[in-house]
Order: sequence, then structure tokens, then C-alpha cells
Amino acid sequence: MASTAFRAPAALLAFAAAFAACDPGPGSELGPASPELPAASCKAVVLDDQGRGVAGAAITAGDARAVTGRSGRADFEAAVRGAQLVRVDAASAAATDGDRLASFTVALDVVDQDLPQVLDVPDRAGWAPGAPRPPHPPPPRAAPQGARRGRPR
Repeated sequence: MASTAFRAPAALLAFAAAFAACDPGPGSELGPASPELPAASCKAVVLDDQGRGVAGAAITAGDARAVTGRSGRADFEAAVRGAQLVRVDAASAAATDGDRLASFTVALDVVDQDLPQVLDVPDRAGWAPGAPRPPHPPPPRAAPQGARRGRPR
């Protein structure tokens, strides 16, 4: 009886020692370690003249930078608050094939978690060299029927 009582703790101790000696590395058996989430976040939305999401637009607000995804949404992964000059570089971005989108800078007062308005980017496909350009940023436009407008989410 004494020998079985001695073997159970010894086996448990050997298992614990073997487990402690394993190096988990940068991840686990389930996958790589995930990076820590940012402490703050600020979201933005960039749409073209037709209300379509603009993919690949680079947005800068102060030191914070973000690039839009397919839906036109971006996350700065930083706190963007107060009076900001927001630069939208859409020269290499597109909502559809053949888009030639303009870039602009707009002054915004960010008082909430996200940018206070959708950033509308005009298409410059019809512009001829030397022709007058539309004002930047483009004037506000009415939302299409059934479209959600307002604060980005």
C-alpha cells in the first residue's frame, strides 16, 4: 500500500518537472501569440461620389495613420481627439475599376471616439489637365435613399 501512495506523487512531480522544462515559444500549440490590442481606437469611413467604400485610401490625422479596407472603413488604433487636420490620400485607392480619386485635407473637431463625418472622395476621372477642380473637400451631399450616413462605426 505504501508503494502505490509513493508512486502517485512521484509521477505527478515528474510530470510537473517535464512540463515546466518545455519552452512555449512565441505562441502555443493552437497558433502564434496574438499582438496586444491598442489602448485607444478611432474609426473612419471613406466613400466615393456614389456612396461606395473606397479601398486603399491612406488617412492621416496628426501622427495617427490608417488605410481603408474593402468597405472603406479604417481604424487608426490610436486616440485621435481635438482639432485635427485629416489628410485623405486616395490617389492609389479605388471603389471600382477605373476610379481616379482625388486627395484632400479637411479640418475636423474630433470630440467622440470616431471621426465625426464620412469622408467623401470625389472621382477626378473627367478632369482635364488645367481644368478647374471641384472644391476640397467636396460639399456635403444628401444620402441616397436607404443608405446609412452619419457617424462612422
